[in-house]
Amino acid sequence: MKRPALLACCVLAVAFAGGWEPTPTDLGEIQPPGGVPLPIVGPRGEYTVDGLNKVRKRLEAVPREDLEQWVVELERIMGTKLKDGLPSPRQACRTDFAIHLSVAFDDLQWNAKRADILFQRAQSMPASEAKVWKEAFEVLLKKQIGQTDTTNYAGGPAWAVPLVLIPVDALHQGQKYSVERGREYLARLKQLTAEDVSLWRNKVDQFGGTELDAAVNIILLDEFFGKETFQRDKFKAAVHSTEQTLPTVTSRQEADVMLGKRVAVVGEARRGKLPEVEVTSDFHVVCHGDLRRKEAPTERVFEWPESVVGERVKVIGRIEKVYLGETKGVHIIESNYGYKLWDGIYESAKPQQSPAPDATRR
Repeated sequence: MKRPALLACCVLAVAFAGGWEPTPTDLGEIQPPGGVPLPIVGPRGEYTVDGLNKVRKRLEAVPREDLEQWVVELERIMGTKLKDGLPSPRQACRTDFAIHLSVAFDDLQWNAKRADILFQRAQSMPASEAKVWKEAFEVLLKKQIGQTDTTNYAGGPAWAVPLVLIPVDALHQGQKYSVERGREYLARLKQLTAEDVSLWRNKVDQFGGTELDAAVNIILLDEFFGKETFQRDKFKAAVHSTEQTLPTVTSRQEADVMLGKRVAVVGEARRGKLPEVEVTSDFHVVCHGDLRRKEAPTERVFEWPESVVGERVKVIGRIEKVYLGETKGVHIIESNYGYKLWDGIYESAKPQQSPAPDATRR
C-alpha cells in the first residue's frame, strides 16, 4: 500500500494552496493531522487569556449556521447527542473544533473553501467506521474515549476521533471516506503500542498534538511499514536522529520561544528535590517525568548519581515554563517563573580535552 509521500504530513493546507510538497525529512516538522493546534495553556497549566481570546475569535469567524452543521455532523458520527449549555459538552466540542481543526482556518479567520471540503469528508464518514477507530484507539492507549456532561474520559472526548481522521488525505478518495483505506491504516494502528505513541509525543512532536494525533501521524509514515509490518527499530532510530538536530537553549529568552517543544540544555548537574541543571546563574531547569541516561535508556533516574553532581551534562526534553509562586507583598516578576524539562535523556557534556603537545615536534 503506497501513497504519495506527503501523506505523512497530513497537510490539507498545502494541497489547497496548490501543489504537493515532499515529506519533511525531519520528523519534528510533521504537524498534527488537523494542523497546528492553538496554544491555549500557560505556565500554570491553566487556560491563558490570550489563548481563550484566539479560540473566541476563531469561533466568531465561523458563520453560526456552519458551526451548528459541524456539531450536528460530529454528533451523527459519534452517535451521541451532546448536551448544550454553559458549560456543556456541546460547548467543549465547539471549542475543540476551533483549537484542533486548524486546517479549516487561516490563522484566526475561517477559510470557507477549505472548510467545505472538510465538511464533505465529514458527511461521508460512516458512524460505524468512527466507532471502529475509537475502539482501536482505546485498545492502543488503554484509555476510554468519551465524555459525560461534566468531564472528558482519560482518552479524550469522542469528537476527537472524527476530528483527527477527517483531515487525513490517505483515508479518502476525493472527498469521500474510503472504508477500504480505513481498514488498511487500522491494521497499521493495531501494530502500535502506547510506548510508540509516547515516543512520538515526547521526542518528536513540536506542536502540542494529542495522543490521537501522534498515533495517526505514525501510521501515515510508509517508510516504517515495510510490507505493512511496523519496523519499530527503524522508527526508533529515526526518532533518535531527529533528537540530534534539536536546538540548544542557553537563556530564559531562548527557552520562552521554545515552550512545549523538545530542546537540549547544557549546564551543571545540581542536586535538589528533583535533578536540576544550572545553565546560567539565572536560568535553571528542573527535570520531571522519565529522566534516563543515554547509555542506559531503560533505567529511570530519580536523582543525579554522585559521579554526575557538579559535572556538566546535556539533557534533551520538552521544556515548559512554570509559575513558582510569590512571597506576600511581592509582585509577579520574571524571577517568579522557572522551567521544567519533561522526559529527559541525559549524557555527559564534559569539554573535550585537547591532546597534549608533542614534545618531539619543534
